[in-house]
Amino acid sequence: MLITLGIIGIVAAMTIPNLVVTYKKKQTVSQLKKVNSVLNQLILRSFYENGSVNNYLKIGAEVTADTTKKFFNTYWLPYLKVKDVIPDFQSPYSSDDFGYSLLDGSLYQFSIKTIYSNGRICVRLNDGTILLIYVMSWVLEENGNNVAKYTSMQRIFVDINGVNGPNTFGKDVFVFVIDFDKNVVRPYCYKDNNNYVNDNCKPNGNGFCCADKIIRNGWKISEDYPFD
Repeated sequence: MLITLGIIGIVAAMTIPNLVVTYKKKQTVSQLKKVNSVLNQLILRSFYENGSVNNYLKIGAEVTADTTKKFFNTYWLPYLKVKDVIPDFQSPYSSDDFGYSLLDGSLYQFSIKTIYSNGRICVRLNDGTILLIYVMSWVLEENGNNVAKYTSMQRIFVDINGVNGPNTFGKDVFVFVIDFDKNVVRPYCYKDNNNYVNDNCKPNGNGFCCADKIIRNGWKISEDYPFD
């Protein structure tokens, strides 16, 4: 009996970790699919009810807090099941410093905060998912200054398990883009080739392309994916 129990223990020790990893992978993919569906529904409903984004944003204009608020409250907020919108200059995370890490272990050098004057809004959905929405892009001007300007191609950072760790790109933080001109949602890096996406979604990469890697693989996390 002791020998049998020992064998059962060995088998369990070998199989349970694999079962846990398999479950976590399926859960991650399921949450990504849900977010993708939410964003797709948002852009279709928003366009149907509000019309062109140019009604509220002058694309290429410098960002102001009032315009950002008006656009977000019209084109985003009514179409999300929001628990709370993070107040200006605050973060949903306990630290006011940098909230996310890259796959290579380094910090993402931007704080995860709502800053309307910089075109950034952070929201927490009812299921705990955190979205950091960029309604702007940085434009390098002739004088060498980087200036935040409005864009119809807006980037979203999605933390699928909220404030819980590891808060790392490619593990629980993923990047999407919404194109308000074409009314489509795509994973970040959708324009890049497979080699670029695979190199980005490696332990020494930053992980921005990992949602795209999962989607290109038929909504599956492949064996070479840096999941652990």
